[in-house]
Amino acid sequence: MPAHCTIIIPCLDSHEVVRRQVLHFDNLLAGMNIQVLLIDDGSDPPLPVYDYPWLRQHATGDKRHWTQGIAANTGATMSDTPYIMFMDIDHAVTRDVVMYLSRFDSDAALFQRRIGTLADDGTIITGKTIHPHVNTYVIRRELFAISPRYHNKPGYVTDREMRSWLHHQAKSRKIKLHTGPAIVSIDGKFHDLKRS
Repeated sequence: MPAHCTIIIPCLDSHEVVRRQVLHFDNLLAGMNIQVLLIDDGSDPPLPVYDYPWLRQHATGDKRHWTQGIAANTGATMSDTPYIMFMDIDHAVTRDVVMYLSRFDSDAALFQRRIGTLADDGTIITGKTIHPHVNTYVIRRELFAISPRYHNKPGYVTDREMRSWLHHQAKSRKIKLHTGPAIVSIDGKFHDLKRS
């Protein structure tokens, strides 16, 4: 079955949370039309190469200060699915989100957020729902290509500005903007942004 949506996840020096994410996705994505594109933005040492049919990996080799926006845009240019979802490495999707993405057929959606933990075996333990996060959204690939976020220059449009652009487009009735099910903001203790 051809992939319907690519989840693009830039990461830097987050080896343990990447390992847990890979286990988590492996439990969710069997037989689904979703793929994951993991963009290693210059981890030192590099991330291990994982062998799963739903996973693609790309190393930018970029040694500049944490270039998450550029890494995400690199993932967008590599994607060939109708929809792309941008997600931070310290967020996790639930089965509800995967089902939502597999059937998504509109312009864009933002996601609610729950606090949680990604256990050693890749399972999620969730807590209370909090406000949506600005960096996690799904968008029609053609719409992203005309958005202000899509370029590879330093000083790129921030996630907040992108979210404002999406809301403005929706208020102007140029796009349909939805709210999807909750993603999970996972405990950041495995994050090591040593170049930040």
